[in-house]
Amino acid sequence: MKIFFILPEIINCGPVNVVLNLAIEFLKDHKNSVSIVSIRSNDNNYINEFQSVGVKSFYSLSDRDKFFDKVLYLKKVTKDADVIHTHGFYPDFYSAFFVSNNIRKVSTAHCLFFKDYQLEYGDIKGFIYALLHHMVYRFSSFDMIVGCSKSVTNSLKKLSFLSNNRLTTIHNGVNRDRFVEKIEFDKSVLKSSLISKYNLKVTRGASIFIYTGRIIRRKKVYEMIEWFLKTQSPSNILIIVGEGEEMGLCKGIAKSNK
Repeated sequence: MKIFFILPEIINCGPVNVVLNLAIEFLKDHKNSVSIVSIRSNDNNYINEFQSVGVKSFYSLSDRDKFFDKVLYLKKVTKDADVIHTHGFYPDFYSAFFVSNNIRKVSTAHCLFFKDYQLEYGDIKGFIYALLHHMVYRFSSFDMIVGCSKSVTNSLKKLSFLSNNRLTTIHNGVNRDRFVEKIEFDKSVLKSSLISKYNLKVTRGASIFIYTGRIIRRKKVYEMIEWFLKTQSPSNILIIVGEGEEMGLCKGIAKSNK
């Protein structure tokens, strides 16, 4: 079976990791041919992650400026596909403009469009993107649309007016071959290594909290820091791992606290 995953870009982010850690690692064991198409430019270091699990074919639409050039190229590279699985607004948008009776088209929705797009892109632009995305789902040729949670699925059903036979829910999972739960001993070792590496001044019995993810408005990292400073013991420590446009804002509220 030839499967094409279409992504906005190949970077370290949630939807891309869903494809990498869940779909591809299990599909490769069944001798499927997996290819990746990205709409924008890619992080070459992260392409190595896909290559390490056996993906050999990569395509990008980034060097094609015109809309129909992108659509035609996408149709060309996926003409022999058995399944196309899209993730995100632009992959859904471009793939909606061609129809093939021989290709099964599946899309996964990773967020609540009207809520998250407006937080991500601003009220006007976010509203337009959200409206377009719902219209793409409503009038496109997708065989199945998957919500990553029940709340996402319910929102799609309500706002995209999708029938139940085109809509389902599959929760984002964790590949337990790559990510394992830390036992208590491992946690203590990890805590000790963090204390040593960053020369943290930790009193006995103090807790270390770690946030990993994008530092952007809709993740509310600023509010998390604000909550931490107001409610936590002065001996506890919060470590934030990530990047994003609110980095300066978050550093500002935290600068007076050691």
